[in-house]
Amino acid sequence: MNDLGGGAYGVTQGVINTMFLETKNGVVLLDAPPAPGDALLPAIESITSKPLTHLIYSHAHADHIGAAHLVNRDGLQIIAHDLTGQFMEEAHDDRRPLPNVTFSGPHKALDIDGTCCPRTTTRWTRCRSTTSRRS
Repeated sequence: MNDLGGGAYGVTQGVINTMFLETKNGVVLLDAPPAPGDALLPAIESITSKPLTHLIYSHAHADHIGAAHLVNRDGLQIIAHDLTGQFMEEAHDDRRPLPNVTFSGPHKALDIDGTCCPRTTTRWTRCRSTTSRRS
């Protein structure tokens, strides 16, 4: 695991990478790849006792979110673009739970606990945008 600064951590297994961000109320996970899969929650728990509150899907491919079923729990907000949700609905893959929060359009920044989570980059910043969404 790599400390990326600002409450963000990288989790790597081989050439597969993901990251999570500790916010004031919980943890935001970007993708849930099959590798590291079972090691995702223990990696998060080694840093914080805060719950996983948000899972952001970058896109619908199983190599990016094929372990989402391992981290899915009641109250988890699974966030994805509308098109990603449509593709997943057609795929009928129990390993990839459908998003329960979707957005449309080419760009979207999410304000999660005052932390800006842009869809188009892995850089986390303080939200200042009027186009952000509070969850």
